[in-house]
Amino acid sequence: MKSQTRTWILTVALTLLWSTPIVLPFRYFAQMLANIATWLMAQINLSIAFEAFGLIVLLVLALSAFFWLDRSRNRVYLAGFIALAEVAYHIWMSFRTKSPYDIPLPITIGLSLALLFLLISNKLPGVWLSDAYVMAIPAWLLVETVLAGLFDVMHWPGELLKPILIIPDQSLIFKLEDYLGLPILVWSVLVLILTLMPLIFLAKGRAKG
Repeated sequence: MKSQTRTWILTVALTLLWSTPIVLPFRYFAQMLANIATWLMAQINLSIAFEAFGLIVLLVLALSAFFWLDRSRNRVYLAGFIALAEVAYHIWMSFRTKSPYDIPLPITIGLSLALLFLLISNKLPGVWLSDAYVMAIPAWLLVETVLAGLFDVMHWPGELLKPILIIPDQSLIFKLEDYLGLPILVWSVLVLILTLMPLIFLAKGRAKG
């Protein structure tokens, strides 16, 4: 299977199953990146809308960077590196908030799978696992902006597709409402274009499987 085909399959699947337990390890990673990007943008101390837009740009750049890393010889270790990053992030957050250090189940599952797939000779499961982590980034963006904007315009309740997909009440897209004079629907389309650009132009040419 071509890498771009795998990319689209995982992006669609993760988006549609975003609120299910099976997506938890990958959703945790995307939320971790979003939290870090939010903290970085908050240091600029500008408007909430600008920080929200900056967060989107940072996540798109992160997605592009992961596509680039996936072309290197060390791509088989990508899932393991991501899982370890989640562990490090959780420990850091636990230290900051003085909360227990217990590693959440999603991190444990992701780390266990990453280590398991490194031990077996067939590297195909590891390729899919790495891509699942990375494709959680566009899935997070699609849920928090594009789908949230669509649901808002159509006046659909956020729990319409419960339990497989629940749109958060405080989705990121609402911070962009009327920013630069543009309505939510226009911002949703713009974010959709930004999100899909790396998938269209950078997803090809990676490991097949």
